[in-house]
Amino acid sequence: MYHQLPLRTPIEVDSILYLEGDSNYTSVVFTNGQRLLLSKNIASLLTLLPETLFLRLSKTHAVNTTYLDLSLIHISQ
Repeated sequence: MYHQLPLRTPIEVDSILYLEGDSNYTSVVFTNGQRLLLSKNIASLLTLLPETLFLRLSKTHAVNTTYLDLSLIHISQ
């Protein structure tokens, strides 16, 4: 599925691997390794993204769930 962020520079949402917030800025890290620094905090950027695609892990990080490999998670009892 193809999504785009409503920004001056079009960004293909499906190619975002994760977001890394730092105060009023967010680094967008793409699947090809490129990074883009946006002058938006991570909370406001997440409101522009599809809720079902991104999981906020902490105050400063969110991941694109498309690229999570849940088979690697081991739950010990």
